[in-house]
Amino acid sequence: MKNIAIFGSTGSIGKNTVAVIKNAQEKFKVKILVAKNDVKTLISQALEFHPQFVVIENEQHFETLKQALSGTKIKVLTGSLAIIEVAKIKYDLVISGVKNKNNTVDLPISVMYILGNNLYSILESKRSINRIPKKFCCFVVSNPKCLARNKMFELLNSYKKVDSCGR
Repeated sequence: MKNIAIFGSTGSIGKNTVAVIKNAQEKFKVKILVAKNDVKTLISQALEFHPQFVVIENEQHFETLKQALSGTKIKVLTGSLAIIEVAKIKYDLVISGVKNKNNTVDLPISVMYILGNNLYSILESKRSINRIPKKFCCFVVSNPKCLARNKMFELLNSYKKVDSCGR
């Protein structure tokens, strides 16, 4: 059984992923669900799949989510930093349907791979990484509002030059 993380679970990509998983629950265990605003759909998904973590980015919806999931073993988190923290947890498969107009959190698949496979600490210490192929990733780094992406770009670039566009 594969552990799966769904970032943007309440959007169209996330909902389609959930529909596929419903028909293949013997193959997948939802470990992480993340959404920006749609707390009603997120609650429904969490109650159906019982993931280990559920994150709502918009902190205004945290109490509603927390109350709806009280009595379960689900860990409920909120905010941009919580998204980064759950991305560091080990999982087998990640689906990212995150669409952020404000770009406050914009985690490309490459960043999720690094965080999910515990490579972040290796990058910080500048030890060698044998699991990342050459020309591993590409970043667009011209948005000063996206602190998480920019920090990850700096860490990667300090290890080895990263292909990038933007300023």
